[in-house]
Amino acid sequence: MMDPSRFRDIAKQVMALADGTAVEVLLATQKEGLTRFGNNVVTQHIETGNSELVIRVLQGKRQGKAGCNQFDRATLERTVRKAVLLASIQCDDSTLLPLPMSQEYRPLSHYVSDTPLVTPDEKIDLIRFAVGSCKKKKTSAAGIFSHGMQAVGLANSNGLFAYNAYTSAGFSVTVMAKDSSGWADATDPDIHAVHPEQLTAVALEKALAGRNPKALPPGQYDVILEPAAVAELLLFMAWDGFGALPYMEGRSFVSGKLGQKVLNDRVTITDDVYHPQTLGLNFDYEGMPRRCVVLVDHGVAKAVVHDRKTAKETGAESTGHALPLPNTNGPMPLNLVLAAGGSSVDEMVASTSRGLLITHFHYTNILDPVPLMITGMTRDGVFLVEKGKVKQPVKNFRFTESVVKAFNQIEALGRETAYAHAFWGGGIVCPAAKIRGFNFSSATRF
Repeated sequence: MMDPSRFRDIAKQVMALADGTAVEVLLATQKEGLTRFGNNVVTQHIETGNSELVIRVLQGKRQGKAGCNQFDRATLERTVRKAVLLASIQCDDSTLLPLPMSQEYRPLSHYVSDTPLVTPDEKIDLIRFAVGSCKKKKTSAAGIFSHGMQAVGLANSNGLFAYNAYTSAGFSVTVMAKDSSGWADATDPDIHAVHPEQLTAVALEKALAGRNPKALPPGQYDVILEPAAVAELLLFMAWDGFGALPYMEGRSFVSGKLGQKVLNDRVTITDDVYHPQTLGLNFDYEGMPRRCVVLVDHGVAKAVVHDRKTAKETGAESTGHALPLPNTNGPMPLNLVLAAGGSSVDEMVASTSRGLLITHFHYTNILDPVPLMITGMTRDGVFLVEKGKVKQPVKNFRFTESVVKAFNQIEALGRETAYAHAFWGGGIVCPAAKIRGFNFSSATRF
């Protein structure tokens, strides 16, 4: 791990080598241990670590960018020269902004010192103990147990300096029976807050309850979505809804609708890296302080997130949501939080005359960005609910549904939130949700 003192020394060397040229130095460093298991046995353990430096230089309205993962003086000098050369052969970019000045940052720590210190043997013992119950039930468990840390540093020739680090540990398990499967997953900065035995027990229970599933016809069903399924829908809001660039280009569902009701009044969504259940940094990839932004307040569209470029074009202020520059995506919220409601999953089930209980979704893709029409598959546990009871496991469906429509038809939200991952990544804090009339476009044979 490269600490802030070492990064500061390297950044100073780079700026001296740049010899008066405007320069930005971006550090990404990580250390990870990844343990895989399948068929109830550990199959692989990998320990990796890397630090990479990206140097971006500005020459008027031109920029050049080059990277390295060695930090001796000769390598730094060669990388600076490459960035300067690339800048010199670029066309002018009239939208290119000068580097920002020094900033103040709100304190933030999602770093737990015990997490990077866990040994492979400790993780393997936890996995072996967890999958023991699967062996007894003649089922097969597979998954990953990861732990590590990530740090990002950013410095520039205008005196800006930012550095933050966080830890994460994650356990994801799929338990497979003859004709069914169950799944559970958890991520936390503290590895001691991730409990493989408990998660495996949840996945095993789902797999056993899902045996002998029956086929149901496609159509619209009321659904109770567990947090991981809700996170899948929210990820597309982050990608195509709440960034200033899609908003400005008219391809966001909130384009031209700030101040108007766009979702169910139960829905309040913020982007909040300071939330205790999320992970992230207190600055963005321009070095601007990351703000907590209320995006939707009780169904009313309130804001989108900005970087410095979109803020300048719209007369707003940066909210600290820039991605690494240059990029074509614009700013993006990376720490969505859907506020909790007042129900439990059991209460949602009890209030449902006929519907489906969904564990999570798989292989989701967008069809139309404005209504956020997406498609994907259910996975690892679908159950028919009738007259307030879970009655029968059901074979998987393909769904085709508008996220905007779905979030306008929310009938209840869970009172507890979880940090959940979507299929394409990203971590989102959200509760379970009951949604009326969710559209399943086709059934599967499995």
